[in-house]
Amino acid sequence: MKVRQIGDRFYNLLLAIIIVASMAILISMLVDLSGTVENLARDIIEETDNKVNKELDAYFNPIKADLLTLKDQADNDLFGSQSFSEINPYVYPVLFRNTRIKTFAIADEKSTESSLISEDSAWLNNLVYRNQETGQLDISRERWTGDLLERSIVRQWIDSNSTYNPSQRDWFKGGVNLNYPDSLFWTAPYHVTFQEIPGITVSTFSANSKSAGRCVLQFDIFLDEISSYTRNMKVGKTGKIFILTDELKVVGLPASSVFEQKDTIIKYLLAPADQLPVRGIAEAVNQWKETPDDMVSAFSFSADGKSWWGHIGKYRLGESRYFLIGIIIPESDFLADIKASRDFIVVGFLTIFIFILFVVRAFRQKQKANVILKQQKELIEEQKAEIEAQRDMVVEQKDQIEIQAADLQVKNKNITDSISYASRIQSAILPGPTRRSLRLPDSFVFFRPKDIVSGDFYWIEKFGDKTFVAAVDCTGHGVPGAFMSMIGQAALNQALHENHITEPHKILNFLSQKIYDTLQRNSAAHSVKDGMDLTICSFAEGSGEIAFAGVRNPAYIVHNGEIRVFKGDSHPIGEPFDEEFSSYRQEKFQIEKESCVYMLSDGYIDQFGGPSRKKFLAKRFRELIVEIAHLPLQEQEERLASEFINWKRMIEQYDDVMVIGFRM
Repeated sequence: MKVRQIGDRFYNLLLAIIIVASMAILISMLVDLSGTVENLARDIIEETDNKVNKELDAYFNPIKADLLTLKDQADNDLFGSQSFSEINPYVYPVLFRNTRIKTFAIADEKSTESSLISEDSAWLNNLVYRNQETGQLDISRERWTGDLLERSIVRQWIDSNSTYNPSQRDWFKGGVNLNYPDSLFWTAPYHVTFQEIPGITVSTFSANSKSAGRCVLQFDIFLDEISSYTRNMKVGKTGKIFILTDELKVVGLPASSVFEQKDTIIKYLLAPADQLPVRGIAEAVNQWKETPDDMVSAFSFSADGKSWWGHIGKYRLGESRYFLIGIIIPESDFLADIKASRDFIVVGFLTIFIFILFVVRAFRQKQKANVILKQQKELIEEQKAEIEAQRDMVVEQKDQIEIQAADLQVKNKNITDSISYASRIQSAILPGPTRRSLRLPDSFVFFRPKDIVSGDFYWIEKFGDKTFVAAVDCTGHGVPGAFMSMIGQAALNQALHENHITEPHKILNFLSQKIYDTLQRNSAAHSVKDGMDLTICSFAEGSGEIAFAGVRNPAYIVHNGEIRVFKGDSHPIGEPFDEEFSSYRQEKFQIEKESCVYMLSDGYIDQFGGPSRKKFLAKRFRELIVEIAHLPLQEQEERLASEFINWKRMIEQYDDVMVIGFRM
């Protein structure tokens, strides 16, 4: 009995010690919270300042790297005489990739300048040079669209006696006077002359063997995206982030409902900071002006009768140009966090205290706990038995899954075998080499389906003294395309052999109506939008004349290195005719002996590949057939196959591929 009393007294004393120690720690932590406002403000502002610096690095570092790369190319004489043809291949990819760069220019001390400007839907090359007759500066301009491979000149003109002199521009003067290689000069931010977008110009110098003195390279850069960072980046609950020039003009607007309209955004970009209609910014800037230069940490200030914390730090672009990163946050944001921390501490200690009481009470009820443990042990045994039963059920389910998987494999094999059999049927319907040589002796067919069955098919028939050839590309590939190809081939045979239609454009009219009747038979809500693109031709042996009709797909005639192109109509097969389009057109060509005719689906020219993983394109295909047209047809097919494989490389085949070629 005495031992039990001694034990009770010991645990009562231990409980009292724990309670007193816990209360002392709780009071100490609550007192410390009162001094954490400033520390919390400094930590949040420092973290936010680091984030903004990283965003600005991500904005400007690629631009700096691109300019220095072009400088290295200029140093190595790659720009030559500064002509468009020599500069564009290096500059166009940079401006195309980085839309923040508006203009590239390279100028020398003789006031000669060559530039490339990115416009909304076009590109503009300018060449500034001194007219030898007048002694004035003229500007030769060329506006074009497309890309460097397929560019289209929109307009060419000359502005005489221009007032623009590149050697008098700030960016030129700053760039030509730089002291160190790879150093950069930044102008003050400004509104782009022809737009209301804030911009800045960065320049550097280059000296090469072809230049009498230094050349200056520059980028004009848009700054409008900076506001998208500052307006969407959060600091605290209601804090603001803004970015200013070294002249305290705004280039990064803070988050505010005021700046939701484009006109309002344009109005306040590059406006003085004290004109922003956002509470706290003007007061923070004024407080910062009074702060010593060596004070870089957060400072407190008052606005609208409330306490705020702020920080304005420098982000350097170059030796003499920087931006100011401004961060302000009301102290009420921290007070809410501190209150939450205090409540958390109080609740935590109360929880611990209650837990201790439960532990002591549990110890004193040890005997009852033993009974509970015994009951729990029995419960565990029951749960163990239940788990074992569930395990057996899982094993049984696993066996069922394995059976189902085996069944799925069998079904999958059956489906694959069915599609393979359908491929054999489709191959049997298409004219094989023997049948093709009888109908079209000097010919080849380069045919590569994407899947087991194809949506592309070719049709070669004779009727009377005429030969008919069609290259057809049905919507889709695989099984859906194969169904369409069967429908299309049946319709072509019906048009020729049953209805005796021998004009290519009338065959297309019949085919379109047949597809419409076949696929549009249901109501409009359930109509099928599938169709086909094709080219069909007919000719009589020895006549020297060939007739074409088609939809979207072209045909080519090559003779003695010259190529003629037939372009089909755009009206889709299967769409009903109306007053605007009542019949497909037919075009006839007089062709000379030994001319080669090529018809194809779009799979070849749409295949991705090559060094840049781009499409093969029709222009490259035309150049290829002009190059190989003099070869025997078998060698032409081999060249088409090897070119396709070398272009595609490891890239997956994009679509069914078919090219038909024959010699007249």
